[in-house]
Amino acid sequence: MESALIAQYLGPHARRMSHYRVHTSAPAARTYEAALRVSLRDVPVVRLLFGLRGIPYRADMTVREFFSTGSFRILGEDPPREIVFAIERAEMRAVGNFRVMTTPSGSVLSTDTWVETDTSRADRAFRLYWAVIAPFSGLIRRALLHAARRRAER
Repeated sequence: MESALIAQYLGPHARRMSHYRVHTSAPAARTYEAALRVSLRDVPVVRLLFGLRGIPYRADMTVREFFSTGSFRILGEDPPREIVFAIERAEMRAVGNFRVMTTPSGSVLSTDTWVETDTSRADRAFRLYWAVIAPFSGLIRRALLHAARRRAER
């Protein structure tokens, strides 16, 4: 079941493109804070991929800062459970989140990407783009999740 927060920002034709998660032994509140405080300095592969793509960033930038500057913007937040962010282009909108759920042994940190296109032309263009970028996007998301887990469990 989707969280109530991200659902508020998804249009009727949004489709989930990716879902990644990691288990941590840390409590949910600590995991949430750790996820937002991960520095790009802590994830060299993310910096490399951002550099190759020409995505502007600073090495000391945190996840929270990255998703609230440049092309991205934070849409909403429900601490310590979820933060929702988006990037909008002509005829396309991508919405993502970081979400934390409590488990008996700690917490689960997950991230999803949802996309909605306005026209069939935009949909075809996005599908082509996603076919190329999806593996790298997944690598970035998994690297951020694992960095957050390391930070939360310290």
